[in-house]
Amino acid sequence: MNWQQELGRQIRDARKRADLTQEELAAHLTVSREQLSNYENGKSAPPVNVVAEIAAALDTEFEIAGCKIAKDDLKRTPVAPPEQQLCFAYDTEHRFKTTTLSIRPSHKSIIITAVVARTR
Repeated sequence: MNWQQELGRQIRDARKRADLTQEELAAHLTVSREQLSNYENGKSAPPVNVVAEIAAALDTEFEIAGCKIAKDDLKRTPVAPPEQQLCFAYDTEHRFKTTTLSIRPSHKSIIITAVVARTR
């Protein structure tokens, strides 16, 4: 059993302990009943925020590969939220004070190269 299937089993067991149907649980979440079913059956991996949402709705926690995801994880916020979103053109070298950045598309992916000067 892989981690996705194990997490799905834990979600299903917790839902059944709470005596809820998938439809009833999904009504408390930001995902559909169909997506919840996919998570429970190990067909797709839920994002961590959705697992925390499920944990909060079922008042439980999940443990996968030694990592716990609990209802309190839903309340965490980034330490330093991004100040701005940057947009860069492809196939161009972008130079900054201490960094050089290039973004080059290949036929299967996008290659991002950043060279950052060391500071002491």
